[in-house]
Amino acid sequence: NNILERYFDELNDLEKEFSHDKEHPPVSNSSLPTSGAIEWADILYQQGKKPMIQFSKCENLISSSVGKEAKERYLAFARNVDQYKNDLVNTWVSRAHEVLKELCNPILASKVNNQTSSENQIVSNDFSKSSHD
Repeated sequence: NNILERYFDELNDLEKEFSHDKEHPPVSNSSLPTSGAIEWADILYQQGKKPMIQFSKCENLISSSVGKEAKERYLAFARNVDQYKNDLVNTWVSRAHEVLKELCNPILASKVNNQTSSENQIVSNDFSKSSHD
């Protein structure tokens, strides 16, 4: 159980780091903000997951009351990190859609206006030809 107590300490540190830095995660200069934040969160997630995978290989350890508690705490942490990553992706997708709408609307509007005026010209030309016949 000493190893699980150490894991609790490590998990506490991961939870504190996640809570403290999630609003402004440490992102490398070569990363974009959203992808860098997701990468940072995934690193924390993996640091919590790797020991739990090892513990799950030892049935006596993980089936003890302390082992079950460790598993529950890890799962709660993992769910929080997953939710954070999903929220980042959803926010990014929403923003991307808004930017695309703003960028594409003038282009589409001008294409529709050009197409409409061209079609009107064709129609009026056709009518003018038929009215002279």
